[in-house]
Amino acid sequence: MLTVTQNGRSYLALRWKMTEEVAAVVQTAIRFGLSKLWQDGHPKGRQSSHISFSCSHEPASWVFALGLEACPPRLQKITFNKRFLPIFEASHIEWTRQKSGGHIFVPPGSLAEVLGILRARVTRSVVPE
Repeated sequence: MLTVTQNGRSYLALRWKMTEEVAAVVQTAIRFGLSKLWQDGHPKGRQSSHISFSCSHEPASWVFALGLEACPPRLQKITFNKRFLPIFEASHIEWTRQKSGGHIFVPPGSLAEVLGILRARVTRSVVPE
């Protein structure tokens, strides 16, 4: 388990470990201004099956997450919020769609490219300049 601690709040990210892959994701997220690892109301308790990344702690503001679908502690895919679906549909990025929740899966190697596209195409910046 990985303990996520930020701004006086902590939670356990179940099944996750600080591997080189996870560290690279965290560093890339921070480079793009997505340094908030929890949002108000989520996770609700002291444990979570995922780690979410956002530019604020506002409710439901997450941009992408490392979830159970990634097969932790390995990192096979990154989950992006479904609100970005039109951007993914207009892109050349390799992606698939979650069957149950409709969120978007991308390969870990595409993270920086996706965040760059989001920065360029989202009017209300979810990825700060």
